[in-house]
Amino acid sequence: MKLKSAVIGFSYLAGLICAFLLGLSSDYAFAGAAAVILAGLFLLRFKAQNIGVFALVFGFAFGVYGFHRHTFMDAALALDGETREVTGIVLDKTLPARGMAGYTVEAEIDGVKTRFSLYAVDAGAEVGDSIIFEARFSLLLDNTAFDEAFYYMSRGVVLKAQARTTPVAVKNESFSFTDVIRGFNEYLKNQIMVAFPNDTGALICAVFLGDKSRLSDDFSQSITRAGIAHYTAVSGLHLTLIAFMFMSVLNLTRLRNMRRLKFILLAVVTLIFMVFFNLSPSVTRAGIMLIVFYGGELFMRRGNTLNSIGFAALIILLISPYSALDAGLLLSIAGTIGIGVIAPTVNKHFTSERFKNVHEAIVMNLCANYATLPLVAIFFGGASLASIVTSVILLPFFTVLLVAIAVFALATPFASLGGFSLLIAGIMSRVMQIIIVFFGNFKFAYIPLNYDFILPWIIASAVFVVLAALVYKKAIAGVKAAFISLFALSMMVISTEYLNLDKTRFEVYTDGTSAAIFLRHRNNSVAIITDDSRRTARVTIDFLHNNFLDEIGLLIVLNSTNNSLRLFESIPAMVYSAPGGDDVTYDVGGVFTVTRNGNDAAIIYNNTTINVAHMRNSSYADLSVTYNFTVNSGDFKGDIIHTSRRAEAENENEFNAYFEKINWVLETQ
Repeated sequence: MKLKSAVIGFSYLAGLICAFLLGLSSDYAFAGAAAVILAGLFLLRFKAQNIGVFALVFGFAFGVYGFHRHTFMDAALALDGETREVTGIVLDKTLPARGMAGYTVEAEIDGVKTRFSLYAVDAGAEVGDSIIFEARFSLLLDNTAFDEAFYYMSRGVVLKAQARTTPVAVKNESFSFTDVIRGFNEYLKNQIMVAFPNDTGALICAVFLGDKSRLSDDFSQSITRAGIAHYTAVSGLHLTLIAFMFMSVLNLTRLRNMRRLKFILLAVVTLIFMVFFNLSPSVTRAGIMLIVFYGGELFMRRGNTLNSIGFAALIILLISPYSALDAGLLLSIAGTIGIGVIAPTVNKHFTSERFKNVHEAIVMNLCANYATLPLVAIFFGGASLASIVTSVILLPFFTVLLVAIAVFALATPFASLGGFSLLIAGIMSRVMQIIIVFFGNFKFAYIPLNYDFILPWIIASAVFVVLAALVYKKAIAGVKAAFISLFALSMMVISTEYLNLDKTRFEVYTDGTSAAIFLRHRNNSVAIITDDSRRTARVTIDFLHNNFLDEIGLLIVLNSTNNSLRLFESIPAMVYSAPGGDDVTYDVGGVFTVTRNGNDAAIIYNNTTINVAHMRNSSYADLSVTYNFTVNSGDFKGDIIHTSRRAEAENENEFNAYFEKINWVLETQ
């Protein structure tokens, strides 16, 4: 069994993923587990000895999950609704808003170490400090704005705390090297933003320091649509480039044949940069994978990508089993398989000698994108078609930017050298910004995907690739099958859109205070916003992009309490009705009839009335969307969607959409 590490590592990963999926009891748990098992067996090539080890390690993973569930998770879940005095240690901190902080805290509660998230007034506590407060605990829940529960589960956190008292920070007075690094990081951010006080500087901070908080909303959207979000999240890509450049320099010296010394130096440099990047989970995992990967060539007779990835995954998951759910880890593994396993096979058969390096770079990028596409679709709800082009075009600019800003950080004591390198970084950042915005503005650059066909496609693709490999017993057959399955996904996207062509899409989004209601039939569209806010403006722009529309047929904003009307005024719309406008009835393409009455609106479509009401006074509506409601009484004809808070529905035809998104397809009669 030549792939021992690969078999054990991937079996353990598959077992943990299946255990967590089944433990979460989601609608797609069994389908997801089946897809994981099929993919795992395919990677192990169905050899008898591999399948035996797979079954053994797979079962061991379930045992590890059961231990953690019984020892830690059940104890945390039991705190739901409880109030406790807490003294905990800050493990992580973010600053999402002025004067507020997001903490990840670990504390001993009822004799068990428990981790939880806290959003509260910034107490001045930093990582390593203690924090004291009275907390009421509740379960983390996913919502449209953020998959909170899933994100924190990968870090072993299932609870959030609501502070009943103002948190008090107790500083850790002992010397901490991480505090020095953090202070230096803040110094670099300030220097960068002083030199480039816009998205150009914000992009440098995102690329080198992983701080995306300074990016504007529009530019962040362009980054997502252009498919290069991995460039703005410090991860394995950054460490890989740094390691590659470091090894390239060493190979120009007398150390080029001293493999052990080169590996030791590389490991030290990797560890230093891991600390410099604040030992974030993604960087820590990437660093471990990098050290294992380069160490594989040193300690194994023959380096093997699958063995290296499997061994690295095993180490990471033994340290933190919850990382099996981490999007960053799974994307790193999938991307490395695409580059290190699939790409060499494709290059062997399809790359010509002419412009060989360019061909190989393009093939590696295509294979990485293909390998990560299912995960991107699942975790982020869509995929960028532009990423295949943008990743290749931006790579040289990204590399120069990374080198220049690293030189700037190292040359801080030398003003002239540091200033020149910062200028180079700024130029590269500006070029990247132009390219990102250019591709991000293409109408079809980004395709939203949903679970209606993602999981069936994954399962069908896995079965197809496995059968092709078994029948032909050639690697190239598997590669061809993989690309055919990608073509099948494209056809499924097109066919899904075609089948729903004569149907009307109805969406309700809420951020907890404001709601946005969208209807679309072909190119006829209506958007009703209950109150102006940055979030509802953002989701309205997303509605345009995701439905490939140039403008909205009718855009109505019922109320204005957040001083964000200018955001809606800039959204392309054939007809725009601002708050305080006259009561009027609109006809939208002969499909929708919309009547505005003060801060309420009624939409008639195909003999169906949809009422958007400030109060629960819509007894005549077939479908009612209510917001900021205070009265829980009345006789209602149809379904009711509450959007102002998460509450228990009174009747079976009532829905709660607080911080959620409802997406229905209305049949045409």
